[in-house]
Amino acid sequence: MGLQLVRSLPIFWLCLLLVACQDNNGTGNTETLDMDSIISGDNTPCQLDSLPEDGNLYRSNATHRIAGIFEATDEGVTARRLLEVYETLNCILVDRVLLPPNSSPDYPYYLAEINYNQSSQILGIRGFDQIFFYDMQHEELLGPISPVFKNPRNMVDAQSGMIQHMELWEHYLIGYCQDQGTFVFDLSYPTAPSSVLPMAEYKQDAGNFAQLFLIPTVPAGHYQLLLPKKLDGNGLVANPLLKMPLPLKTEITEGAQNNQYIILREKDNKAIAIDMKAGSLVELSNELSSATNAQILDFLRSR
Repeated sequence: MGLQLVRSLPIFWLCLLLVACQDNNGTGNTETLDMDSIISGDNTPCQLDSLPEDGNLYRSNATHRIAGIFEATDEGVTARRLLEVYETLNCILVDRVLLPPNSSPDYPYYLAEINYNQSSQILGIRGFDQIFFYDMQHEELLGPISPVFKNPRNMVDAQSGMIQHMELWEHYLIGYCQDQGTFVFDLSYPTAPSSVLPMAEYKQDAGNFAQLFLIPTVPAGHYQLLLPKKLDGNGLVANPLLKMPLPLKTEITEGAQNNQYIILREKDNKAIAIDMKAGSLVELSNELSSATNAQILDFLRSR
């Protein structure tokens, strides 16, 4: 049911995290970040008698906690909706929360496919179309919230809107909904998550959207571009478009937002061209990069 993990997506968020670490501490080292430990948490001697299915157990080294989603029977219906949190050394139960039915009484909840939360200590939990967060430091359930999109979405079938994949990278949450596309939240304030809407969105066909996100980085005024792309089958890739964050102008006209080609400008007015359908940058010559938007669009459409 979940999307296959594509490693290029975590690499992008690691880059953002490293930039943030450099800003706060002046240091950053990719060699200290182990992907397996990021995905599954730390190892622990605590062994629970009834482990949930693969992907629904998380171990936190920072808080010495194990969180899992287990089956529970509520009003005669058994479903994986019981969140339990244990102390890692002796398996003492420290919190238990029965998550509410979402879509149907037997629909299961899942932990986010990746929970990298070394500073935030927030755990992501996805239902059918609702999202909860568990604050492992304060032992508090937060939410629910639902995915937010730039433009209205239509239902293709009964499965439309189902959250198929979700990743939490410190203060950013990224996820994908069937037939509706990618959503992003800023979790700087976990009790009041704010939706990060794409600066441009291009609808290619029913349930297929190209969404261009502008992600602020450091130093101030610099941005990275993210254009998640659904692959054939159950895959999602979200490579950064820029080799490094650039000082970009963030203005874009409303009429240009639903086009195959998007033109952005650096602060020095150098143009950057994006093909939303291809999900990639378009290389411009030095002459073209200083041309007008109309001239660049003529070039893009004539390729």
